[in-house]
Amino acid sequence: MENSKLVVLLLIAGIAYYIMNENNKTNVKKEEETIQETPDNNIDCEWSEYGEWSECKDGKQIATRTIKTPKSGSGKDCTGENTKSQSCYDSQGLSHGEPFMCKGDNTGAVNRYMKENSYSWIPNPETFYSWYGQDNWGAIKKRDIDCTKLINLNKNVPSGPGSGKKSIKCDSGPAVYNFDSETQSYAHYINPDVASSYDPLWGQSGIIDCSYLTQKDPLIEIKR
Repeated sequence: MENSKLVVLLLIAGIAYYIMNENNKTNVKKEEETIQETPDNNIDCEWSEYGEWSECKDGKQIATRTIKTPKSGSGKDCTGENTKSQSCYDSQGLSHGEPFMCKGDNTGAVNRYMKENSYSWIPNPETFYSWYGQDNWGAIKKRDIDCTKLINLNKNVPSGPGSGKKSIKCDSGPAVYNFDSETQSYAHYINPDVASSYDPLWGQSGIIDCSYLTQKDPLIEIKR
């Protein structure tokens, strides 16, 4: 009889221990879940403020930002770009057709303000005289224009301003021309092979104002 009571007591104790142990496991699991769901561990990504604007280049300024706080847990990702840009074009008081010189340019190049914050170089003195009068260099009132704030229509012309022959474009279309600064004329390349025979860099042609040039017959034969 005593043995039966002992067995019953041991059984009850075992069941009680089992129930207590399972309750402990459940509580631990709930605590872990609570920790995982705590807002402090679910951190949203956060951008820093944008830095200062960069120097104006080709009419554009850029500002950059970085990730200040990385995402953590089930927090939200940062959205958007890490850079932004703005236009910084500035005519600086130039009027259409006005001659000027770029600040810091020691080549002596004279430019002509076009429109919509763009400019084109004047290829030689003869062209300058035809517009502003013989030897009228006094027409150049502005000699320190910040040309980084303007659109340079000639920036892709390989040999830059001066005499000689080079390739040009008169607009944003596909046509490319051979430009002869000595005669102030231009002639259309009939095909890429002809263009390459005159100028291997014809594909890098810049746009200039062709309104003051004389257009000649197209070039149809490869230059030997």
